[in-house]
Amino acid sequence: MIDPAVESLAAVISPGADRLARFLIKSSPTALTGDPEFDLDGLVTATGMSQDALGDAAEDLLERDLVEIESFLNGRDTPFDVLTATDRLFALYDGIFGDTDPAADAHRLAKDLLNEAISTNASTAAAQYGWSPRRMNPAVALLIALDVLMDDDLCGSYPWRQHELLGTRKLRRFVESAG
Repeated sequence: MIDPAVESLAAVISPGADRLARFLIKSSPTALTGDPEFDLDGLVTATGMSQDALGDAAEDLLERDLVEIESFLNGRDTPFDVLTATDRLFALYDGIFGDTDPAADAHRLAKDLLNEAISTNASTAAAQYGWSPRRMNPAVALLIALDVLMDDDLCGSYPWRQHELLGTRKLRRFVESAG
């Protein structure tokens, strides 16, 4: 069952966007924005989709802030040149297309942060759970998207979404609403 808070963020996507999202989720070792990054020709080869189909799928995901695209003035008539996933894609769709449930992980993490049962340092908290960055990052990204955690926007936290896990005023309400 999909968490209602997540369901309100995750919209129905087109079949082409579904195919592209599944591919990006399976291709990412860290679930961070920019990971993975593919050029158009690489995506055509990897997914078997046409350039036009990829362009439509990318536009569908772009409208939902699930991917970022870059286009260069290089004389090619293509829908984009480079496409990369955003951490929002993993936060919202790993529970559907992936092997983990970011919503359940986010609830556990939020509860433990509220109760001070886990470190506020992301890498230490992940170690306490036995989670890899690939599992921790979507849960953290989801809590940031729901404004439950502050987004520290600091560089140098790779392979983690961020260094510290600091709750907003919504942390307690989020935990209480989850039961």
